[in-house]
Amino acid sequence: MSQSDPMSLATVTVFADEPEGHLVPQAEFSGDLEGFQFSRTATVTVPKLLYLFEESTGEGAFTHFVVDVCSEFFAEHHDWEYRVDVKIPGIFSGDRLFHKWYRRHQFLIPIQLLSGAANRIEIVAEAIRTGESQGDRISFEVAIALTAKPRLWQSLEKSAIWLFSTARSGSTWLAIDVLCSDGRTRPVDESGIGRMFAPLQWDAERFFEPELRHLESDLQAPPIFERAFANPAQETQIFSRHNFDFYHRMLRDMTLEHVLNEWGMVGYDRLVFKMPNDSHAADLIMRSFPESHMIFLIRDGRDVIRSRFSPYASPILADTGDARLRSYAIAYYSHFWNFQVDIMRAAFEAHPEHLRIRVHYEELRQNPLSAIGALFRHLGRETTQDELVQLAERTRIENVPAADRGPHKPRQNGIVGGYRDFFRDDEIATMNAIMGPNLVRYGYSL
Repeated sequence: MSQSDPMSLATVTVFADEPEGHLVPQAEFSGDLEGFQFSRTATVTVPKLLYLFEESTGEGAFTHFVVDVCSEFFAEHHDWEYRVDVKIPGIFSGDRLFHKWYRRHQFLIPIQLLSGAANRIEIVAEAIRTGESQGDRISFEVAIALTAKPRLWQSLEKSAIWLFSTARSGSTWLAIDVLCSDGRTRPVDESGIGRMFAPLQWDAERFFEPELRHLESDLQAPPIFERAFANPAQETQIFSRHNFDFYHRMLRDMTLEHVLNEWGMVGYDRLVFKMPNDSHAADLIMRSFPESHMIFLIRDGRDVIRSRFSPYASPILADTGDARLRSYAIAYYSHFWNFQVDIMRAAFEAHPEHLRIRVHYEELRQNPLSAIGALFRHLGRETTQDELVQLAERTRIENVPAADRGPHKPRQNGIVGGYRDFFRDDEIATMNAIMGPNLVRYGYSL
């Protein structure tokens, strides 16, 4: 740390275990702190840091003491699992699991908890599952730092890309294969945040013979799908004028805490939230993340439903010969496609223009070089033409290994217009009747 950093005025003492398990003084730091190692236990003694609040103001103020714990042991030993606890006895406690690709975590301790003259932070690693594979004695590397949580939150928000679509629209392909191809972008794959914050209405009568209600303009009955928010006119409810902003702050905080738990705060540049099953909360989420990018991925709803009838998505629908079940499912998913698309459109139109882009699945399939290039330019991601050509070719569905694609896999055949050879004319007529206005709106022919 630089001499101008207030932390350089403090002395941090570290004790870590030797192979025999005895605590010994390992290092004393008063300037730059390099990492130290331990196998089972370590103790970090930190002086009072409350003066950092007094010497820094605004968003630049340090708010948290960071304990960074890392172990590459789990890269080679997938059958092992450890839990690491970091605590100040009686004041603070946090734990994280280390296994497979979860090899690094940061623990954020509020500085106001370090109010004693000497604050003892204990770190304990405990084996939860020991595998058969053997190797070198496990060790964890620890480093410490200071951070300002408001600044960290803002940085994470600006780095975030929210990819909304209906399910079966190619979101895995775009998010994982394309956007995370640089090794510096991390996916948050269907976290469920949207379903927690935007529950559906569950009245049974809404789903009675939906094939008889083709048009959303039928005002004689409520919409097939509706969100189940409490009445905002009641002052105590979450969407009342008193709680509206609080609700969105809670959504933002919970989402970013989830990111820290998954990926930590170092080692990557951008985040991609893949949200095919959470898109009915797109408007709430983007209202909570006004500085993030939004991608609206749209696919012909009829091909979406064709994929819904695959063995991967539904073995029952893939094999059924029951015409009434097919008709019911087609109408159900057509209404659901409308429901999600309408909410995504509302979120998209309300979001700042320079932070939003709509991508057509069909353009990605038929002209990937142009579509990916336009997306990367919008996101400010620098890449050469040669790199674009290689990426577009490498991520084509036809170039995915045969064992990783097909009707029983998440990645299937990607055929544009495949619904025509699968559904009967009357089934296509039902889809056109329900989805027609939205299909036309996005350039799809009836």
